Amino acid sequence: MTTSSRSYWLSCGKVVVFAVAVQETWRKGQLSVENHGFVMLCNGVTSGACRGGVSIVMSPQAVEAWIAAGSSVMYFGPRIIAVKFKLLDCKNRKMAVRFVSAYAPVSTSGQKVRNEYLDELQKCIISCSDEEVLIIGTDANASMGTRTSATDHVLGPYGISKQNVAGHLFRDFCETMNLCSAATFFTKRSYTTWRHMRSKFHYQLDHFLVRRMHLNRVVDACVYGALVLDSDHTPIRMKLRVARNLKHKAGRPATLRVNRGLLKCPTAQSNFLDAVEKADPSLSLPERVRCAAKATLSASYRAQPGWFQQCEADLLKLIAARIAAARNFRRLNRPEKKKTRGSTASIKKGKSKGCTCC
Repeated sequence: MTTSSRSYWLSCGKVVVFAVAVQETWRKGQLSVENHGFVMLCNGVTSGACRGGVSIVMSPQAVEAWIAAGSSVMYFGPRIIAVKFKLLDCKNRKMAVRFVSAYAPVSTSGQKVRNEYLDELQKCIISCSDEEVLIIGTDANASMGTRTSATDHVLGPYGISKQNVAGHLFRDFCETMNLCSAATFFTKRSYTTWRHMRSKFHYQLDHFLVRRMHLNRVVDACVYGALVLDSDHTPIRMKLRVARNLKHKAGRPATLRVNRGLLKCPTAQSNFLDAVEKADPSLSLPERVRCAAKATLSASYRAQPGWFQQCEADLLKLIAARIAAARNFRRLNRPEKKKTRGSTASIKKGKSKGCTCC
């Protein structure tokens, strides 16, 4: 998080650390550990196998902001922990931030376990007021993919496009709670936060979630692969702008397009001709036609859908057929494996035995 005079980082790899959300700590119960001014708050199961667990690590600056907000710690089941920070912007105005660390069940967990986790996460989100800036650092254990339509407000256009069932359900939950994944709105070289040890496939499982109305506060969100941790996940970081009130940028006016297809309509054609006749006589004829077209034939929407959207159903079938044909071609033209020396020797030995028996 940053202002013009202060620089705070919610990250796992910056030299100056403000606060860190950690998942899968494998610590039991609720405890607090202090070391050289840093404070670690933990939350986990109280009995049974020591797996899962979450924690929040606060720097001395974060500890001061936490104390200023009342030093409260909120627990929502064994998988979620939250704290509140009270920060000052460059004009010394107070701003409240709710910082959450959440660890979702793995994608192979039962539906009951995932529903219980989402219920607790929903309680955590609802308990955060509109005046607070909500930041959730989570290991979602789900692949949500990237934006697939213009109405998708959860994901941006960047990231790993792979999506699974758990990711689809979690994306629907984020849409219901008006949350979005910050990292998917920034162009980066890599978005991989976890790689499968056997298949070597890349996945984007870790996210910083913020409310949609607070996305304009996010300066940067990305994977931070330069930091080497004793973990199979790659850490992520997010930089947030701290200001009590942000200036709203003026929206860009809609682009007007001249739809000449409207001239097929007699009414539009008559209006266009009247506009040409009533145009400023001092203008040349091309300029008068151009002004009349903007006045009578303009539209803020596309005259027709793009070529891919217009033929999407047929094109997807052709793409699938092409992929299948390429796969069969590679399979049929795969070179045969050469016989090893061991197999050749055994064949010769078998033949010699046969000759002896005869």
